[in-house]
Amino acid sequence: MKAKKTPFLKDVADSLHAAFGVQKKTLKHHLVGLEAEFLLLDNKGRIAHVADEMLRKTGSHAKKECAKNMLEIAAIPSRVATGTMHDMLDRTEQLLDVMEKEGYSLYCCGTYPGSFTPSMRRGAAYGIKEKIFGRERFMIAGRCAGLHCHYTLPRGVFDSLSRHLKVSLNSKLSQSMVGGHNLLIALDPAFTALAQSSPYYQGQRYGKDARVMFYRGSRIFGVEGLYTGFQEFGGLPRYTHTLLDVMHLIEDRFNEWSLLVKKLEVNMRALALYGSVLETNWSPVKINPLGTFEMRGMDMNRFEIAASLAALMKYVLKDVHENYLHVVDSDLAIQEPFKRAGSRILIPPYSYVSNVLQLESVLYGMDSPLIQRYCSRFIALARKTLPKDHKKFASLLNGMVQKKRTVSDEILARAKRMGYHDQIPQHAAAELALRIAEGTREDVERTRRLIARLDE
Repeated sequence: MKAKKTPFLKDVADSLHAAFGVQKKTLKHHLVGLEAEFLLLDNKGRIAHVADEMLRKTGSHAKKECAKNMLEIAAIPSRVATGTMHDMLDRTEQLLDVMEKEGYSLYCCGTYPGSFTPSMRRGAAYGIKEKIFGRERFMIAGRCAGLHCHYTLPRGVFDSLSRHLKVSLNSKLSQSMVGGHNLLIALDPAFTALAQSSPYYQGQRYGKDARVMFYRGSRIFGVEGLYTGFQEFGGLPRYTHTLLDVMHLIEDRFNEWSLLVKKLEVNMRALALYGSVLETNWSPVKINPLGTFEMRGMDMNRFEIAASLAALMKYVLKDVHENYLHVVDSDLAIQEPFKRAGSRILIPPYSYVSNVLQLESVLYGMDSPLIQRYCSRFIALARKTLPKDHKKFASLLNGMVQKKRTVSDEILARAKRMGYHDQIPQHAAAELALRIAEGTREDVERTRRLIARLDE
């Protein structure tokens, strides 16, 4: 039994397969893609469980998510970040047109500020996850909206037929694959800090990034999250040192998930729902069965921030792949993260990234000098790889760092003006959410202006 593909996924797969089918030595056909998850609001700012109704009215502009209070827009991949962003904005406007006529709006942040009970889907793979995690914990997924950025894997390391990695005899390509994977893991605290938009979860303030805390569930956060006890599936993955290490990590993860499914005593054909061993991974850095690196640890956010992060991710990875750079973990990178030394990029040890920077990012964001410096160093590295007309993306993100102001900080400032800080009551949460959602149209237009007339 084959996993059913949505029309979007078929488009993406066809695009990526075509890219891999081109027998050229350059990487200029590599693609960048975006996926954005949205919470749905009614005209009073309350969570609305109307995803199915909106899907019937909008056709293929959006697709369903794990809960009926959420929708996802997956933009068609493009050779440039601006191309996929144009598609994202077009689809969002078409969805907004329909929703606003019906009295609903999109909430473009990682979590809703107030409390609500998600209406979870229980069919197919959703039902399996609910049984494994438990009903209450699975609801966390229905309260968390993320932003995912994709970039095509290096040429020659992915088999588009089996939808799995393959051993490459070319040591430089293997090096590019491992280097890109490790670099994205090291970049996670910077990306999550720049994209944070979820200071509240169920009406309670949790640092600057409650979505990461409750979704990942690492014990360092001190909360019971979705993947607490299941870090191999949802936590920040470890660095690897060879392509075979990456492949073994993937195989071990799939085998462990298979054992969990078998314990449920469900029909084992249920494993066919995943379609690829690469599917059983929901961690912040994923090798996707579409043949992409997927950076999926970020809160949903404003489109101009999404476009900027996608552009910087694309050109940094392109530099690693085309110039066969060595990404090396080193104690020196604790003080000088992302230092470019000849053909090497230095990244901090995994233990420092996971236990120190990940926690600093989630709790304090730009209030942490460590995170502020870490983000600045990443932006400086990326700026050197960007085409001249794309440097405005780096400037936008750098402005956030210098001002120490993310969307989470803006939400907290709004709540403070309303008279609330650590806790926010339902009526105030609804008012706050509605005010934020009212800015979505303006964000779309502002992002269109940002990406206008940009060429690679």
